[in-house]
Formats: sequence, C-alpha cells, structure tokens
Amino acid sequence: MTHSNIDSKEFFRVYGIFIAILAVFIAILTGMIKISQKSWENGLRKKVEILLEEKQPDKWIVGKYVEINSPFDMSAACYEISSRETGERQMAIIIRTSTVYGPIPAVFIFNKDKDVNFAGFSGVHGNVQQQLENNTANVRINYWIKRIPDIISAGVEK
Repeated sequence: MTHSNIDSKEFFRVYGIFIAILAVFIAILTGMIKISQKSWENGLRKKVEILLEEKQPDKWIVGKYVEINSPFDMSAACYEISSRETGERQMAIIIRTSTVYGPIPAVFIFNKDKDVNFAGFSGVHGNVQQQLENNTANVRINYWIKRIPDIISAGVEK
C-alpha cells in the first residue's frame, strides 16, 4: 500500500513540473505575440503614412489602429485617418493583394458614405508602380473595393 502512494506522489510531482513548464512556455509565447503584434501594427501604420504622403502630400494624419473582427484580419489592417484641413475622419485599410509581382500591400480609403477609393500600392516604386497603377481594369482592386464596405461594417468595433 505504501508503494502505490509513493508512485502516485512521484507521478503528481512530475506531472506538476510538466504543467509548470508548459505554463511558462505558453506565457512566454503569448508575450512574444503581443510584442510582435504592436510592431506589426506600427510597421503597417508607417507604410500607410508613407503611401498617403507620397500620393497626397500633407493631406492626412494617420491615427490609431482599428481592430477588425473578420477572417480578413490576418491580411488587412485598418487605421483612422483625418484630414489636416477639415478634420474629417475616414479609414485607411491596408490589405495584401495578389499582383503579377506577388502579394503587395494595397491601401484603400473608406469614408463615412461607405465609398472606397484605391490610394495605391505600398512599397513599390518606379516601373513596377506605374505598371500596377496604370492597370485600371485590375480585377483584384475592384474586388477589394466591393468587399471592404462589408468587411468594415461587419468587423470593425465601434
């Protein structure tokens, strides 16, 4: 009888150590995800700022990150933007878009009337930028222009 008590004590000790190690590992991973998420948000904010400044100098102020509760939240980020002149608030959405050059982030502006305007491709310049933006019949851009109002109205926390 004593022998089985020792075995169960040893089992619970080893099991407890395993659970403690697992808990520490999960806590470390969760902390790393939170840190990288903030870096991800800031990096995309910078991409939106640079693109808007290149396309429409001194027109927009990029504000806070807006959470999207949608399946698209892994491929998209949303930021509040406001006009420097009028203070009018809109949203800038940066979303990974397939192109002939591979996936490239595209920036769209969504206003209060639920109109979506394509602002441009982030991070591309020169001939590549010209070729991508001169293609006015871009099916993927038109797809996102139609889908963004649904994504924003269904997924953005008010």
